[in-house]
Order: sequence, then structure tokens, then C-alpha cells
Amino acid sequence: MNFVARKTFTSLLALALFAVAANAAESIYVKRATLADTRAATAAAIEARFGEQGYTKSPWLSLGAFDNSRGDGLHRSFPPEDRLDPNMEYLGMGGQRIRWQPFDAPDGVSCNLIHYSQNRAVVCYVYRTIVAERDMPATIFVGSDPALHIWLNGKKILEEMTQHSLTPDDSQLAVQLNKGTNTLLMKIAYFGGGFGFQFHMSARSRAELAERQRLLDEMETRLQQDFPTGEAAYYQIETIPIPRDIVLEVGGMGFRSDGKLFVCTRRGEVWLGDLARNEWKLFASGLHEALGLLVQKDNQIYVAQRPELTRITDTDGDGVADLFETVVDQFGVSGNYHEFHFGHVRDRAGNLVCTLNCGWNRFAVSTVPLRGWAYRVAPDGTNFTTIALGFRSPSGLGTSPDGDVFITDSQGDWWGSSPLIHLKEGSFYGHPASLAWTRNYRGPPNPHDIAPAQLAMLKTQPAAWFVYGPLGQAPEEPVWDTTGGKFGPFAGQMFVGDQTKSSLFRIALEKVAGEFQGAIFPFRAGFMSGITRSVVAPDGTMIIGMTDRGWASIGGRSFGLQRVRWTGRVPFEIHTMKLTPTGFDLTFTKPVDPRSAAVAMNYSLSHFYYLYHFDYGSPKQEETPVPIQAVKISADGRTVSLTVPKFVIQKIYELHLSGVRAADGSELVHPDAYYTLNRLIPAQ
Repeated sequence: MNFVARKTFTSLLALALFAVAANAAESIYVKRATLADTRAATAAAIEARFGEQGYTKSPWLSLGAFDNSRGDGLHRSFPPEDRLDPNMEYLGMGGQRIRWQPFDAPDGVSCNLIHYSQNRAVVCYVYRTIVAERDMPATIFVGSDPALHIWLNGKKILEEMTQHSLTPDDSQLAVQLNKGTNTLLMKIAYFGGGFGFQFHMSARSRAELAERQRLLDEMETRLQQDFPTGEAAYYQIETIPIPRDIVLEVGGMGFRSDGKLFVCTRRGEVWLGDLARNEWKLFASGLHEALGLLVQKDNQIYVAQRPELTRITDTDGDGVADLFETVVDQFGVSGNYHEFHFGHVRDRAGNLVCTLNCGWNRFAVSTVPLRGWAYRVAPDGTNFTTIALGFRSPSGLGTSPDGDVFITDSQGDWWGSSPLIHLKEGSFYGHPASLAWTRNYRGPPNPHDIAPAQLAMLKTQPAAWFVYGPLGQAPEEPVWDTTGGKFGPFAGQMFVGDQTKSSLFRIALEKVAGEFQGAIFPFRAGFMSGITRSVVAPDGTMIIGMTDRGWASIGGRSFGLQRVRWTGRVPFEIHTMKLTPTGFDLTFTKPVDPRSAAVAMNYSLSHFYYLYHFDYGSPKQEETPVPIQAVKISADGRTVSLTVPKFVIQKIYELHLSGVRAADGSELVHPDAYYTLNRLIPAQ
């Protein structure tokens, strides 16, 4: 089924290829004595140059929900469109009386109205006023997941009838503001689950806004360097500039041997970036939501796009791909928006391993094969075979230095929280939708109808659980610190970014009774968007790729590329948390202060579990305190052994430290650890 795309439209492609030099604009960073004063002075200088003048915007109000179960909400007029009165009461879904309510929606930040939907199809509205000092032009930048209509001063200025991008640049509306009060009304119709939108309005040009953002990013980097506190004292985040012409919604990344970075995007492009020079070139385009990239050779990559795994080659060395070959497409694609195809890593034998998302239809089986499965295939497209099943949205894949493949999945139906899974042949990991595509399946027509207790007997437990909230909500690609110390004191450990929380977490696994389990620790927060992919760079830093389109994140930006750099200072952290026959051994990055570390009350331990059921997510179940019976400190001061009365398997043990310091007086950067205990150490 291979196809060859030779150099057609060569001249057109050449026009699309460009390299953008780094912006050489001068810095206006204003150094003061304190972080707060420096931030305020620099922000004031930026606003003096690029700040908005001439209008003010009121906070948002929201109204909902109206019934959209018939799916005609965008074609039907609801009362706010006929009479826009923020003091008026309406009859909403189910005859409920509803009023306009304040809605916290900072401009430029993804905001979610999920509290209206409760997994139902509804229409809701958001409203604000804009007071202009004079008649003036402005540009509205808006994006949303579902369709929306927008009215300004009662005149419809946007009519999007289908789903589109959350990225605000997708819809740019040139408008005219009238002197005095202007009214802005947005109508959103969606079909359950959740919804995100972004809104920004400016009288500035796109180039001016891009320069303003560059200066704000530079300010944040310089503040970390000049006033290092907390996490930033040890690991600093640097924003990698992206030319404003490129929408880099990162779906996969990989370095070439010359240090240049391949990046594939959800928009179906592959870019080649020289990060040192900030030069970018379009390598390939026309793909369908690329969510995985693996570098085979400097002129050849593999990309996981929705309908297939594709090998892409630049055969003549001009820096532009000209050969596209289907490696495998034996799985199904129906058009369901949730049918993502994630890639990809190599296993020990050199095969490529990818995963397939379940289609979003919890009340019926997928209409196409192998949804919810992991598969492998030889690089030449032969020997396609399925490996394991029971996945929901297995978006992150990584291969450890020892050749073990790990996969992250996302909290949702049948997943009480997000798991980290060690991939093993023939295993079932818990989501039943994929069972319908097993050979000789004899269960009910809808596998969701199988009793949880029956499924639990088939289920392989995750190696670790990402505790919902403190450890994120949507973990992504696992990577390992293979830098030999260039990235700090955590060589060999795993790192996983989270798309929702825009944070990075650290994982230290161990093998107990032949199976992986272990602890997850917070590591670094504060990234600009939702983390989707991470890769260790040749210089020992970590490159973080991000996007939030359709997957709202707290970072506030639609996409981005950032670098995490170790400052050279060793943080005081729990390095590992390991199981012993009588408790846990906590090994630290520095010797502990024996006076504070020896106090049992400074350690708070409890355990809990998540429900395994059809519903979406789960609260903590049977959270139980675990007393610390004894504390022992090793001779070198680096390990603290905790003794507990007894263990309960298939529980998450949550540990919090308070008052424990290092011998040099350092405080713990992260005093929390979460250990998944599936197995006990066998008796000798």
C-alpha cells in the first residue's frame, strides 16, 4: 500500500520554506533590587511601549445552559440574542431559572465551561462590555473548540458552524469600536464533556504583539537568572523563540546528529529547527494530525499521523522531504475526533511501537479495528502485530535505557486517575472498549457492559499512578535523564510532562517481585502551555514541546517550545523512595540534618486507591493514615528508613514531609512523594 509523492509543486513548496533570523530587537529589561520591583519596572516599560490605550474591558459574564440535545443550537435563537440584558433571568435547560454569572476568564488564557455541560449537549453564552474613549479600530483574536457565533453591538461578526481551533490566531476579526460602551456577546454550542475558548483584543498589529510577548518571555527568563527562588534556583525555564508565522503545536520531536531539531505538529507539518540560530525550515506538510516522530537518519524520519505510520525521506539532500511511504495502516480510522494515533519508540528488537486511542463513544464499541491497542511493526513495514490492549488515550510512549517500553494514559472513563504502564505482551490494562477487537470475543455486544469485577481479574496493574491534581491530569511522553549528570542529580530517572497542569514530574521506579512500581515526585511547574512532548538535547538540557488546542492547560499560551536547564546547584530533594520489608527507605540528594530527620511526626503517610468503574475518574477511596513506628538515619546521612505497621497492596502511599532539613540547612524543594505499591518484597 506504499505510495510515492515525488517532487510535484516544487516551486510552491519552495515558497513555503523559509528561515527566520532571531529577533534582534533591544532588551528593555529593568533591573531593580528585588524580584517584585524588577518585574514591575520591566512590565511598566513594556506596557509603556506596547500597552493598550483607548478602551477598557469589563470582566466576563456567562449564562447557561440551554438545551442543545437536538443539535440545532447554532441554528436556533435563544433569548439573550433577542434581548441582551445582564440583569434579566431566563428559563434554561430543564426549566431551570438561570441568570448571568461572573466568569473568571483572563484574556489570552484557555477557559473551560465544563460546569455547564455535565456531559450533555448545551448552548451557553459569554458577555462583556468594552468602553472606548473614541471611535477606533481594533482586532479581536478568538479561538474555541466548538462552533461559536459572536455579536458586537448587536451585529453578528462571526458565524463558525463547526468545530475549529482553540488557537486565537485562527479567527482574527477587524472591528470598529464606537465611542462609549460596546457590547460583545459570544454563543457557544457543544456536545458534552467540556469546552475551551481564548479571547484577546488589541489595537496593535500582530508584529507588535509578537514583540511584546518576546519581551515578556525574556523578562521571565531574566528574573529566574537574577532572582532564583524555589524550583527556578535549580532548574530554569527558557523560552525558545518561534517565528510568528509558525504555529508549532508540538506532536513529536527528535534531534538529528547535527543537533537540529525535527518537530511535527498537530497541523500536519514537520519543521526542522536550528535552535542556536533560531532558524526554521519546513521539511514536510500535508500530514493528518501528526502525534509522534522518530528520527531514523538525518534525511529520514517516521511520523505517526491519524491514518498511518509514515516514513518520510529527503532523497536528494535539499532539506525538503520528497518521498512519503506508508509503513503500516492496518488499524481503522472512522472520522471520530478521538481516534488519535500516538507514536512512537523502538523496542529492544528495533521494532517501532505505537498506540491507538479509543474512539469517543462510551456507549458503543468502536466501528473500526484495534482502537485502544498498542502495536509494533518492523521499520520496513513487515511483521505488524498487536502487543497489548485496554488503553483509553495512551498519548505518551518512551523506551528506558534498558529497553523497557512505558506508556502513559489519561484519566477518564474506566481510569480513576492517569496511569504509567509498563508495556508487556498480551496484557489487558483496563479499558474494555478494545476487547471487542480480540480474536473470538464472546462478551456482550458493548464491552462496557462487562462487570468491573470481572474485568479486574483480567487487568494488569499500572507501574505507578499519577495522583489526580498534585501529579497532573494528562501525563505525556516519558523521557529519561541520560546525560550522565549534566541535568543534575537524577541520572537514569524518568521525567513525564503533563498537558493539563503544564508541569514536569520525576519518577523513580524499582522492580519488586519482578514487576515495576515506584514513586512519582513533583519537579518543575510554570511552563507556558500544555506539555505534549519532551526530549533530552545534546547539551544536557531538556526541550519541552507544548500545545493546548482542544486540551486546555493552565499555561495560558496556545503552543510553545521551552528549554529546562540545570543551574548547577543541587536541590535538597527526596531522590528515591524504595520499599523495604518493614517500610520505606527515603534517599536524599544531600545528607539530612539528623535532629529534624529523626522526628517521626515530621513524616505524614497515608494510603488510598481509585475506583475501577465505568464512570469518568474517581475520588480517593478509603484514605487511611499510616503511623510511622520508627525512623533510622544511615551513617552517611543520605537515607532515612521509615518503619510502618503493615502494608496493603494495590494502594497509593502518599507521603508528606514537614520540617526535615538538609545538614547544610537547605529546605526540601518538594516535600511530597507518591508511591504505588502493587507487590511486597518476597520473604527470604
